[in-house]
Amino acid sequence: MFRPGAEGASKRSKKRGKLAGKSMKLVVARTAGRDEVNGDTSGSRKLRRWKRDPVAFISEVLRDPETGRPFELYPAEVEFLRHAFTLTPDGRLPFPEMLYSAPKKAGKTAFAAMAAIYIAVAIGGPFAEVYCLANDYEQATSRVFQAAARIIEASPLLRAAPR
Repeated sequence: MFRPGAEGASKRSKKRGKLAGKSMKLVVARTAGRDEVNGDTSGSRKLRRWKRDPVAFISEVLRDPETGRPFELYPAEVEFLRHAFTLTPDGRLPFPEMLYSAPKKAGKTAFAAMAAIYIAVAIGGPFAEVYCLANDYEQATSRVFQAAARIIEASPLLRAAPR
């Protein structure tokens, strides 16, 4: 259950029960000016399933850069993903802005990177835009972007995709 970041897998496991402090990250998703699914031109059943289930996309496509294994999400992360990113019957996201909050060192940076990758790849279409807002510029541009880049490089299905 490791997320890329400053802490190591074993350190994170030890600290899981002792997390303290507050930190928030806001993930705002916009897809080419509107929050809807663009036409599925690939015809892929997997892509259609991934559009319906963000947890399946993360567990089947994204890989932990440290281990090369699939990510294991916490129950709160699974609940958040399913509630915030499951599309409505008309193909739209249920909310234009999503807020996920967790204690310090809980893997929020990697979780934001995973959510951003999901929006851009699975439901965003060819002109998707994903904004990750953080407490400061360095955190938003450096940490989240680098985490997303590392996850993409570690994930075989995304690494081979055209950029």
